[in-house]
Amino acid sequence: MTTWADLRRWSDAPLEDAFQEAKHLQAKLEGAGDDLHKAMKGVTSEGHTADALRGALYSLTHDADVAESALTRLMQALNTAAESVEQIALEVDATDARITANYLVIDEIGTVSISQYARDALSASAPTDHDVMTQSGHPYIVAGVTLPILQSDVDRILAAARETRQTLKRDLATVVKICSDRTVDAEASGTSDSPVSRRDVEQWANRDPAAVRAAWESLSKSQQDQLLDNYPDLIGNLAGIPFTVRKLANDQNMQAFVDEASQQLKEVDAEIAQIKDDAASKQTKDPSGTVWLPRSVPVYTPEQQNRLFELERAREDLLAQRGAAERLLAGDGAVKFDPANDSIIAVNGDLTKNPDIVISYAPGTDTDFGSFANGITDFPQAIVEWLERADESALEFTVKDGQWSTWGGEGANWSSAEMAERGAKVFEFQKLIQMEDYAGDVTTVAKGHSAGVTKLTAAEAQGMVVDKMISEAGSYLHRDWIPNPGTDYTHIQYENDGINFLDNFTRTPHDSDAFENITLELPDEDGGPGGHRRIAQGSETNMPGIRATVRQLKD
Repeated sequence: MTTWADLRRWSDAPLEDAFQEAKHLQAKLEGAGDDLHKAMKGVTSEGHTADALRGALYSLTHDADVAESALTRLMQALNTAAESVEQIALEVDATDARITANYLVIDEIGTVSISQYARDALSASAPTDHDVMTQSGHPYIVAGVTLPILQSDVDRILAAARETRQTLKRDLATVVKICSDRTVDAEASGTSDSPVSRRDVEQWANRDPAAVRAAWESLSKSQQDQLLDNYPDLIGNLAGIPFTVRKLANDQNMQAFVDEASQQLKEVDAEIAQIKDDAASKQTKDPSGTVWLPRSVPVYTPEQQNRLFELERAREDLLAQRGAAERLLAGDGAVKFDPANDSIIAVNGDLTKNPDIVISYAPGTDTDFGSFANGITDFPQAIVEWLERADESALEFTVKDGQWSTWGGEGANWSSAEMAERGAKVFEFQKLIQMEDYAGDVTTVAKGHSAGVTKLTAAEAQGMVVDKMISEAGSYLHRDWIPNPGTDYTHIQYENDGINFLDNFTRTPHDSDAFENITLELPDEDGGPGGHRRIAQGSETNMPGIRATVRQLKD
């Protein structure tokens, strides 16, 4: 039985060490396998001795392939377990802190209960109905509200831990079976020049990202280059592939998209022109036969009008999406570019450098594909540049993974359930940031604008743990969110932001004791954008917001 006391001792370090050792041995075996294959090809003589030598070399080659298969599978098992244990350890620490901060206690097996302090406070002064409504700081009331949520968190973490142990046990049994049966997995063995098929890479999408990373790292440099050259459409959006590689793949994907969109635009423009020419060539006559409309005035049939509407909409979408791809290509690129699924994760900063600060940025309502052509990354770019001037290396990822948030319908920003779905996407991406294993003491930050903050707090409610969270004029806090005492929370806004209207109806970062509140004076500029939109803009209109955010990131 895995207990909460056990989880407090869990560390991914032994698993990481074992992974690195398996990776080292796998590389050595790969080299040995290459040498054996070359030796077999070098035996050209005939006769019993030559046949015996070829047989011996074949047996050794087969054994090397078996061992390489086993080590590759071992790498996948160890890395999957290590990433899971790392996440569990983060959540255990955060949950313990939340439990203590909310006047609760937890026993060794994982049962959460109200602390004796809270019980004593209750017996000394039992709260009335009026107290329940007005004294939100009363320890018993706080504990009574948060206990079910935190117990649910503990149960979820314990279940994840049990699943992690079972998965590792099952995966290790597979490794043992490969060795005992002397079976060779074609995907997990072969010479360093053996090509990896598209089908193999497509199957990676069904694996945990940590297993994908292990499979990638088990390949030789030439195999990795082959995949990047031949299958960038798969590599660019595959969770587990290193960000630096995904960026290079998506450079290719975006250029191909720009070329294809340009061709489609030519075809759309040609069809629009043809319909207009056809309509302009028609003449309308009155009953007497007299022409009463000049030839230059087009006359459209209902079918032509409908088709023109479709084509104009398609043209707008193509222009916006092509513009997004062009702007990202001209900038620092993207670690996800998936037009078919309406997903972009842009990067600002140099992926080849080891960062001091890594930021996940969740933009607000009405963010769409075209937003990446219209300055949505100006704010992240300004943050990265100003941090660099302060000798801080930073990466900021703007996350729009699928349909984002709207004012109604699918993705409605007022729906906690819809925001939880989007928050899960942010959480999954934060796990990929952890997988990058940046060297040194890296500060992790979640930053959101408007409804982006609702998504971030939904992600925290699901287990995301970061060092800092910054609300840029953030909207309401997710219903299941409980602050983590180990996270620094800051809310930054311009004065008189209309978003503060929500304070009267729900929990907001502006009205939360967990968040340090910073209010900026709104510059008096005629015709300037409102403060709520301004706070997420670039240096031309939002220098106070940029300076305030950079100060919080450096503190």
